[in-house]
Amino acid sequence: MIWLLANWRLIAEAAAVGILGVMLLITRAELNSERAARAAERQAAAEFALKAEKSARDKDNQNAELASQLDAEHAARVAEIDATRDDFNRRLADSLRARRQACGNGVPPAAGAAGQPASPAAGSDGADRANDSGRRLRDVGLKLQSDVKECWAWASGVGR
Repeated sequence: MIWLLANWRLIAEAAAVGILGVMLLITRAELNSERAARAAERQAAAEFALKAEKSARDKDNQNAELASQLDAEHAARVAEIDATRDDFNRRLADSLRARRQACGNGVPPAAGAAGQPASPAAGSDGADRANDSGRRLRDVGLKLQSDVKECWAWASGVGR
């Protein structure tokens, strides 16, 4: 009964065209319903694809924001590390300068060491300091060696 009420137009057209016409009308109605079902499926698939694309875009935006935040945090930490290293190097240089001066080995910056110009050429200042430090260390080592030999000679002579 419900089918009759829903398809009253189909029944009216069938009465006008006969049995073959009815079969043709039923086939046409079935095709139309199949087309409508496929259209609904395509619409659902399109909506699903749009939702998936929107979700992917949102995830990309979130990832881009997270990447920019991480880059900013990394840059801040690198700057903090650089500042800490620079501060440490400055303090170390000050400490070494103070220790050299306390030991009496400090060379005033205006005057050069014996046999060296007062203002060394650019780039050679560090090498000259390293050579001076190496020479001083060698001299201390040689003096220590001679002192040890004297002590050994004295200790050897006392025991006889």
